[in-house]
Amino acid sequence: MKEKLVVFDFDGTVADTLPISFKIFNQLSDEFGYRRLASPEQYVELFHQSTPAIMKTVGLSLFKLPRLVYEGKRLFRENLNQVKVFKGLAEVLAQLAKSHRLVIISSNLRELIEEFLERHGLRQHFELVLGAERGEGKFKLLKHYLAQSGGRPEDAWLVCDTTRDVKDGLKLGLKVIAVTWGYHDPKALRRERPNFVVDRPEELLEIIEE
Repeated sequence: MKEKLVVFDFDGTVADTLPISFKIFNQLSDEFGYRRLASPEQYVELFHQSTPAIMKTVGLSLFKLPRLVYEGKRLFRENLNQVKVFKGLAEVLAQLAKSHRLVIISSNLRELIEEFLERHGLRQHFELVLGAERGEGKFKLLKHYLAQSGGRPEDAWLVCDTTRDVKDGLKLGLKVIAVTWGYHDPKALRRERPNFVVDRPEELLEIIEE
């Protein structure tokens, strides 16, 4: 079997971060002067947009962003024990790592992802974790990593859960697998025409190891 590069998103793909992320978002809204959201569904809708568009939608000042990231990171770490791996995914990652190169590229912070993976015994499955410490968006992180890795994008896979990630992956020439257990619903994901849409982690094995 040919070794493949498989890039995973983190939030909503590997880790079920939606409940705690929504809670933290609203918890910090008064302090940082942006609009509270009424439901997790409203929070999820933000992720159809770019980061600048999200900031405009909720009324967040760019000047306040660095401190918001710092406070959000602190609260996320305090609540990290509440974040779970999606059911069945740990076993799939262990199996994929036997034959393929696994990487996480995320708009979350690398140190938080690393800590989560260590807690759940998953860190050894990934050769690299890239996060948004330098303020780069996921598209730029993906593009730079692919250029540095020397591989052909068409030989690599992106596993993700949002419409924006599907668009970015296809734009870069990756084969994209959209998962339905994350932030965006199956209908929205299918509209972006990923190569595959899966409902269960086990389906990743069937597709990638074909």
